[in-house]
Amino acid sequence: MVLSLLLYAAGPALASDAPSKDDHFATWKRTADRAQAALRTDRASTSYLERLRDQLAEERSAALKISETTDVTVRALQAQLDALGPAPEEGAQEPETLSNQRSQLLIDIGEASAPLLEANGAFQRADVLIKEMDRRIRDRHAADLLTRYPSAVFIHHWPETITELGQWAGSLVADTYRGFLDPNKGATLSDGLPIAIVMSVFGLLFLFYALPISVRRVEALRAAAPEGSRPFLPDLANAVVRLVVPALAAGCFFLAWRSIDPDVYALRFLDGAVTEVVVDLILAYWLAHLVFSPIYPPHRIFSVDDKAARLGCQTAIGIGIVSACEVLLDRLDRHGQLSPDALAVVATPFMIMGGALFWTLAAVLKPQTDGAAVEDSEAMESEDAAGDTSVGAQFLAFVRLALKVLSVVIPVAAIVGYVRLSRDTFDATVQTIALLTLALVLFHAVLNVAALSVGRTHFDPKDRKSLLPILTATFLGLALLPILALVWGARPSDIADIWRLMSDGVRLGDARISIDGFLTLVLVFSIGLVATRWLQAALRTTVLPRTRFDIGMRNAISTGVGYVGITLAAVVAISSAGVDLSHLAIVAGALSVGIGFGLQTIVSNFVSGIILLIERPVKHGDWIEASGFSGYVRKISVRSTRIETFDRHDVIIPNADLITGTVKNMTLTSASGRVIVPVSVAYGSDLEKVRAILLDAAQNHSQTLRFPTPYVLFMEMGDNALLLEVRCFVRDINSMLTVRSDLMFEIYGALREAGIEIPFPQRDIHIRSLPPQRTDGDVPPPRGTALDDIAATDGQT
Repeated sequence: MVLSLLLYAAGPALASDAPSKDDHFATWKRTADRAQAALRTDRASTSYLERLRDQLAEERSAALKISETTDVTVRALQAQLDALGPAPEEGAQEPETLSNQRSQLLIDIGEASAPLLEANGAFQRADVLIKEMDRRIRDRHAADLLTRYPSAVFIHHWPETITELGQWAGSLVADTYRGFLDPNKGATLSDGLPIAIVMSVFGLLFLFYALPISVRRVEALRAAAPEGSRPFLPDLANAVVRLVVPALAAGCFFLAWRSIDPDVYALRFLDGAVTEVVVDLILAYWLAHLVFSPIYPPHRIFSVDDKAARLGCQTAIGIGIVSACEVLLDRLDRHGQLSPDALAVVATPFMIMGGALFWTLAAVLKPQTDGAAVEDSEAMESEDAAGDTSVGAQFLAFVRLALKVLSVVIPVAAIVGYVRLSRDTFDATVQTIALLTLALVLFHAVLNVAALSVGRTHFDPKDRKSLLPILTATFLGLALLPILALVWGARPSDIADIWRLMSDGVRLGDARISIDGFLTLVLVFSIGLVATRWLQAALRTTVLPRTRFDIGMRNAISTGVGYVGITLAAVVAISSAGVDLSHLAIVAGALSVGIGFGLQTIVSNFVSGIILLIERPVKHGDWIEASGFSGYVRKISVRSTRIETFDRHDVIIPNADLITGTVKNMTLTSASGRVIVPVSVAYGSDLEKVRAILLDAAQNHSQTLRFPTPYVLFMEMGDNALLLEVRCFVRDINSMLTVRSDLMFEIYGALREAGIEIPFPQRDIHIRSLPPQRTDGDVPPPRGTALDDIAATDGQT
C-alpha cells in the first residue's frame, strides 16, 4: 500500500519504469490460473490459499483502479463525440471535417475501451475466485472447530493421556538436564548464572516490596484529597503503578532466563509463549485491580461492595491464569508435543474452570439492589442500577447474559468432545472481556482528562448525559469493532475487504459512493447547517429587530432562510461527495411513488407550511379559530402550526387544515374588533333613557373607539322583555372579554340606579277543577267524568 502511494506520488517521473498494462494483465491471468488450479484440486493448504487470496485481492484493487482511470478516458471521448451532435441519417451527408473527426473519435473510443473491458474482466474473475477461496477457508475452519475428540468424561481415555504426559515430562526433564550439563554450555552457564540470580532478586523485590509500597503511597495520596472528591491524578498513579511495577518484575525474570540461555529442544515450544503468558497475567492483574480495586473503593469503576470487589478481582485474575494455561496448551498443540486426543482430555478441566469463572464474574457484575454500603460517594449518589434504563446498563445486562450462556456452552462443548470449539470460544471470550474492560478504563480516563482540562478534579457523574460520554463511547466502539471481529473468527482479509469496500465505495448508477465521499458529504453538510443556524440567529437577534417587520414576518424570514440554507447545504454536500445530481432521478421517482402511497399528507403539510410563510394568512401571535379551537398562533413549523388556547393548552394543527379549511383570523388586518353587549329591560321602561345609559357606558370606556361610534339597536320585543344591544369597537380585540365585562358591570349599575327593571321570565298557573275527595267506601267515579285538567299559560304579571 505504501509503495503504491509512493509510486502514485512520483507521477510521470516513474512512468517509463512502470510496467505496462499488458504486463499487468498477464500477471493477473497467471495468478488467476494458479488460484483456479488450487481450487479445482482442493489439495492446497489453508496457508497457501490465504497467500494466494491476498495476492488476488491486491490485483483486484489494481484492476479496479485501471478500470476507473480508463473509464474516465472513455467518458471524455464520448463527451467529445456527443458534442458533434447525432450522426447523420442514412443517405445524408455531413461536412468532411466533422465526418473525419467523428470517425477518429470512434476509433479512439474503441482503443480506450479495450483495456477497460479487460480490466473489468480481470476484476470480476478475481472477485469470483476470492469469494470461492473465502468459502473454502471457512469450511475448513468450521470442520476443524466441529471435529470431535475423546471426551474426558470417559475414564478409559485417562491412562493413555497420563502415559503421554509422563513421557513428555520425562523427555523435558532429560533434555533440560542434558542442556545444562553440556560441556559446551558450561562457560555460558557459569557466566550468566550470577546475572540470572541478580535479575531474579530484582524481580522478587519489585513484586513483593516495590509494588506494595507504591500502592500504599498512591492510597495516601488519594486519602489527602478533599472529602467527597475523586481526583484524577491518584487514579492515574494507581493505574501506572499496577502496570509498570509488575512489568519491570517480568522484565527482570525474562533477562534472568535469557542470561542462562539453555538450548533445550523440549523447551523450544516456549519461545513466544512465555511473553504471551506474562502479558496475560499482567493484564489480568492490572485490569482486575483497576475495575474492582478491592483495597481502595474510590478507585472502583463498578459500584460493588467490598466482598463483591474482592471476589471480582480474584475471578478476573483466575481467568487470566486459565488463559495463560490455554496459551501453553496451544503451544503444545502447535509443536506436536502431545497428541490431539491427549490434549483434548487435558484441556477439558481448564474449560470447566473457565466456565465456572465466567459464571462467577457475571454474578459479580449484577447491579447492587440490596442497599449494600459502598464507600464511593459517586456510587452513593448514582441512580439505582435496577431502575437504570440507560444504554450502559442495558449493555452491562447483555454482557452478564452472554457470560452466563458461555459459562454453560464452553464446558458442555468440551465435555461432549468439541474441545476445539470450546477452546476457541473461551479464548475469544477472554479477549473480548479484556478489550471491553480496557475500553471502559479508557472511557473513564478520557472523561476525567476532559474534566481536568476545565478545572475539575474528576468527571461529575451528573454530566453522564452530556454529549462527551456519547462521543467517547461511540469512538471507542467503532475502534473495537474490527478487533472484536478478528477475535471472533474473522480473518484479516475479511477486514481488508470491508475497508476496501468502504474506501473504493459502491456504485449508485454512474456514481461511486465511498467512505471518503460519505465523510465529505457529512462534513460539508454539517458546515452548511452550522452556517445556516448562525445566520438565522444573527437575523433574529441583530438584523430583524432593527427593521419595521412584525414578529410574524421576522419568524417567516428566519424560517425561510433555514429552509433555503439546509437545501443548499444538502445540494453542495451531495455534489462535493461526487454524486451527479442528475443521477438522482431514480431516487426522485421512487420518492414520488412513496409520496403517492403514503407521504402525500406529509408533503401536503410541508407545502402548506411554505404557503403560510409566503402568503402569511396566519402569522405568529394571531388570534385564530380553526378546526374547532381558538387561540394564539405560537409557531408555524414545517409540518404543523402550534396554537395556544386561552386555557394555556397547546394544540397542534396540520398546515393543510389551515390552507384547505376555514380559518377565522381576528387579527389578520387590524387589531380592532367589535363588542356586542345584549341588554333586556321590562315592558313599560323608558327606552330613550335606556339608550342614553347604554351609549354613555360605551362611550366612556377607555378601550372603545370613538369612530365608528357606539350605537344601540332595538332588536326584539320578546315574551318577557324588550331586547336591545349596544355595539362598539375596541382598539385591541384581545381585550374584548375584559371590555364586555366592564360594560356589563357599568350598565347593570346604571340601570339599577335609574330604577329600570331587568325582568326575568314568570309563569302563571290556573287550576280549572279539583279532583273529588275519596273515602274508603266510595266507589271511584267513571273514567272521564272528573278531569284532573291543569292548564298553564306563560305571561308577564
